[in-house]
Parts: sequence; C-alpha cells; structure tokens
Amino acid sequence: MSLALQVFYDASKDSSEYRFGDSIRALTQTDKEALVEFESGRKEAFDAVVLADGLGSRSRSLVFEPEAVTFESVGACTAYFSIPPLPPDAPWSQIWSTTQRRCMWLRPAPAAPPEPSTTLACLLVALDSSNQHLFTDHRSLTPEEQKQVWEKLYRGAGWQTDRVLDQMERAEDFHSVEMTQVKIEQWHRGRVVLVGDAAYCPSPLSGMGTSSAVTGAYVLGQELGKAASSLGRLEDVTKAFESYDSIVRPYVEQKQNEIIPPWVRRMIWPESALGVKTVQLAMSGLGWMMNREVVQRWAKRVQDEEDEGLAFVEGSDELNILHHPTSTSTSVSLHNIAHPQSRRTPSSPSSPSISLLRRTFAVLHLTTHA
Repeated sequence: MSLALQVFYDASKDSSEYRFGDSIRALTQTDKEALVEFESGRKEAFDAVVLADGLGSRSRSLVFEPEAVTFESVGACTAYFSIPPLPPDAPWSQIWSTTQRRCMWLRPAPAAPPEPSTTLACLLVALDSSNQHLFTDHRSLTPEEQKQVWEKLYRGAGWQTDRVLDQMERAEDFHSVEMTQVKIEQWHRGRVVLVGDAAYCPSPLSGMGTSSAVTGAYVLGQELGKAASSLGRLEDVTKAFESYDSIVRPYVEQKQNEIIPPWVRRMIWPESALGVKTVQLAMSGLGWMMNREVVQRWAKRVQDEEDEGLAFVEGSDELNILHHPTSTSTSVSLHNIAHPQSRRTPSSPSSPSISLLRRTFAVLHLTTHA
C-alpha cells in the first residue's frame, strides 16, 4: 500500500469497514434502498452507494447508460507500472523526453512498511498520424498485447528505456490507457453517486486528479452527513447528492479546463531531434532565469495570491536539469521535499494561464548541469 493510501486508511479504518478482494456484480434500486450483489455472492441493502472505481469504472455502467458518459481524449496515451528501484532513481523524480513525441517518467513510490518501496515508471506518447494506428481499439487489447505496443514504441530509444521495458514484462500492476477526461451531466442516479475519476476525471495532464477526487469525497461526505438521520428517504439522499454536485462541479470544470494546452505539449514532447535540442536549451535557460532573485520574488507573489497548497520555502525543492549536449533527449529531475514551513492558503478562482504559471514556478531553486 502506498503512503498516500495508508494515510487515508489509517484515518478511517476504526470507523469504516474495509472489504478487500471483492467488487460489485449487480446493483438495483427501490425508493427505500439500493440493493447490491457482490462478486463474492454477498447481498446487502444500503441507503446510498458511492462509486469511486476510476476512469474505467465497471460499476458505473451498472447504473449509468453509455450515452450519459462522455470520454474526451486529450491526445496522448500512457502506460504505468511499478519496477524495482535502482540507486540512481531515489529520491529523484525524473522526466526524460526524446523524439517522436515520447516521454518517460520515473518517480520514487515509497510504501508503508513492511512493503518495499518501488519506482513508478510511466511511458507516454502524444498521438498523431504516425502512431494513432497503434492505439486503435487499445482498450480491447489484453495487457500482454498492450505491452507489445509500448515495446515497439520504446525499445532502443535510449536512457533507461530498455531497463524499464524489461521490468514492464514482469509488472503485475501494468495499466495502459488513453488519457481522457470524463464528463457527465449528472453524477447521481437515485441512491447511487459517482465521485473522483469515475465522475469527472480531469486527466493526468491537469495534475489535479487526486486533488479533485479528495475534494469531491470531502464535500460529498459533508452533504451526506447533514442528512445522516434521514437517508432512508430518497428525497433527502437526492438533496445531498445535488448539493455535492452544485458545490464541486464548478471546481472540477475549472480543473478540466486547465490541462496543459496543445501548444505546450508540442513543445515539451518534440517530434524531431532538433525539437529535443530546443527543449534542452529552453530548460537550461529556464534554470538560469529561475535563479534570478527578481523572478523568485515575482513567483512568490503569484503563489501568495493563487496558492493551492504548493510550498515556496527557500531550499526545500530542487530541479536538476540534466543537459546532455551530444544527446537527443532531455532529462529533468525534480526533488520534492516536504518542508515543515510549508503553508496552505484557501484556493481562489484563477485563469488557466495563471494556474499554468503557478505550476511552472512552483520550484524556486534550480540547478543547471551542462
């Protein structure tokens, strides 16, 4: 179990019942209750059912008709899985770009003891006419067939790709998906409600998937809590769901609109060797610029106005831009350290451009290695 999951589990295990290794097989509703049949054969009735099983939610299809759910592609595919860590991995989160709009991300994935820590590997490719055919009906392929697609795309590309691909063959937690956003006009049906990616996945390009899911769950819990004494009445359950929707939807729609725009994606995922060199130069220039005191003061002012929880504490973060003059790839390493002086301020509405700047200048101390 990851450290993040462990935090939520530890905070709720004494007041909640966790059942591992089971899932919903069937779900029917009456005015008085929601009847759930589990794969284990167990049957139970509930006042309210919350479905939070992600982008490809199976249980969502038991309640929501296919035409009610819209999947909007953001023009990229990704595969992610765990691999054994090597000394160069930790504690750095490394992003490596190469030609043909390919990108690989390795980041440490600390686990709660006694489970061993791993490295999360993420392969990414921006879709265009040259590779679109490889991902036609990708969701219908078996995991082994999907691995073959990524093998073809990345084998021999350089850096640590061969090591990652070798481990991919053994990975039991392999997932390969087209990056999409989920949009649904109404997140509830009767006594059943969606939360997180199952309801409003903003896509990894937003960087707000977990934040949106936790925010939605928090608000939903509050609204259900207000009606806790009368959840047997369908109208009170509906009222709680509608209140949750009205509060969270504006926030979610804002985050879905703040994904990395296409022109930025074309810059950071170049097609040609010249494009990769350009990215190298741009990142080196960014490293130099961000070390200027005037930029740091401006970035701090933006953060103070638009803070969403990122900490500007001098010396707490480092961004190492590993520039290789003879290579057609760029490696960016982000060392993110929790700092006791970190602070949070309430979030406020912001334009996509300001939010992009806020994320861009979240790290103040950068070191460029030529």
